[in-house]
Amino acid sequence: MPKINSLIAVGARISVSKQFLTRTEVPTLLKDKFDFSTPGLRLPGVIVGSITGANGDVMWQIVFDDLPDRNFSFPGTTIKYEGPRRHTRPAAEDSGSSDSDNEEEEIIDTTSPAVSDDWRMDHVTIDARNISQSYKSLTSKFNLSNESTASPEDHFPFFLPMDHIRDVVIPNINTYASTVIHNWINITFTEYLTWMTLITMTNNADPLYQIRGFLAAFNETLSKTLEPSNYLCVDESMNQWLGNGMPNLKKVPRKSHPIGQEFKTLADNHTYYILQLDTVSGKVRKEFDDVDRNLIATIKRLCKPWFASGRTIIADS
Repeated sequence: MPKINSLIAVGARISVSKQFLTRTEVPTLLKDKFDFSTPGLRLPGVIVGSITGANGDVMWQIVFDDLPDRNFSFPGTTIKYEGPRRHTRPAAEDSGSSDSDNEEEEIIDTTSPAVSDDWRMDHVTIDARNISQSYKSLTSKFNLSNESTASPEDHFPFFLPMDHIRDVVIPNINTYASTVIHNWINITFTEYLTWMTLITMTNNADPLYQIRGFLAAFNETLSKTLEPSNYLCVDESMNQWLGNGMPNLKKVPRKSHPIGQEFKTLADNHTYYILQLDTVSGKVRKEFDDVDRNLIATIKRLCKPWFASGRTIIADS
């Protein structure tokens, strides 16, 4: 058995010969670019991580230069070391541009994990026995049967937790309203979908108590509407303030709409659809808050429907 080069590590430039590439999807994905019957053909790439296989062997995760959105696992004996990773700085397009044009790129975030006492830089390894790669394609797929021909009226209820609205929201609206309004006429399911503006007035220490139940059901429904791709992105969004009684109002000056309700969100990399929302509010303890600090707990709540699915989570700083 050939020896593993001692310089093989995360970040190293490597290459893999066609003998081992043909055991993967690479020839199919690059059939229009390379002739895999060519003698001596090798594909260059870089090592981005490692996982431990079921038999305890280390499998190196490689991203090839010609397939930057995919990674493939190979044992160290099939990899040829080509050198350290090259870091290049792109040339400035306009040498006369002011420093203010690049102000955002020059900001150093002192709270970054790279400089925080709570984090340390190290190789990332994954035990393959603990994950199940549930996604079958790099592209996303809607779970709406007639998605290509569906009208906006079909799409709108598809994204809503219809059972929760029918069985919880509407009965509670009717029950409460009938106690405070004489001769109240119960609203119907159809009326509610057309007119979703009834607000119950109750004192509550949680400024977002009115939406939490709906948001939980909404998130559950969103997780079933789309089979996400292999990359999920965490960021934040603002629900713009329109000037009348928004609870838990936030001000984030850097946003295009700086005043409103802030949400942490999870989006699919392929379609850009938001898949989960998490409220930004410090008064109510939420799942994972008792075991993790705020940032990690938020990411875990957003990604929970896809735990151990093998997907890559790209988190905001």
